[in-house]
Amino acid sequence: MRVSKTTSALAGLGLILIVGTLMPGDAKAAIQRGLGLGNLIQPVAHFTLFVGLAFLLSQRLRRLPIWLPLLICLVPALATEFLQQFSPLRHPRLSDVGIDMLGATCGWTLALLSSRRTD
Repeated sequence: MRVSKTTSALAGLGLILIVGTLMPGDAKAAIQRGLGLGNLIQPVAHFTLFVGLAFLLSQRLRRLPIWLPLLICLVPALATEFLQQFSPLRHPRLSDVGIDMLGATCGWTLALLSSRRTD
């Protein structure tokens, strides 16, 4: 069985999401200090990850209801924040869900616009 590039990319984004969610707070802080980005990296990472996730889901699920990729993105956005309460020095934030869904909406919109150009 052949795995598509889209499926491989979705799996990669899912792995990044899981590792980032379960990473202890002190390890995350050390990475941020090492990159010299301070607290800016978290919202940018959330936004970018969900842009890619929604875009790829929209491409993969073209024949299903148009809103489905956004609903699918909402599940990990909520789940990751829920799981953070079990990780040391991490705190769930509703604002992170908002950033995730803003990214998802942008990725979904990009997919819609790119599909209109090719249709």
